[in-house]
Amino acid sequence: WQVSVNGNYSQNQITSSSTVLPGGVQELEYVNVQGVYHLSAHMTHGFPLGDQKNGNASISLHAQYGHDISLINGQQNIAVNTGVGGSANVNFHAKDILFINASAGIEQGLNRL
Repeated sequence: WQVSVNGNYSQNQITSSSTVLPGGVQELEYVNVQGVYHLSAHMTHGFPLGDQKNGNASISLHAQYGHDISLINGQQNIAVNTGVGGSANVNFHAKDILFINASAGIEQGLNRL
């Protein structure tokens, strides 16, 4: 088994601040904001296939969450990104002449402003 949990929090994150001026001109500057953070977790289980000399397999699950901030016309724009997924991996090797590896994964993400 392998399990990991990661996170970060940015104090004074530099982000874009966009303002639309008369005539359709866009003014862009970079400012510091508070409250940007990201979290993730990952879990994997590996196991042998029959005789461990001939192959092994693993199953993994993971999830992430992100909270990002930008400014548009002076208003805070918060983007929340979430996602979950999983994967499976199988490999087989016969002596030193053949190695076969197969893997599959699936991801589901959601972004909202």
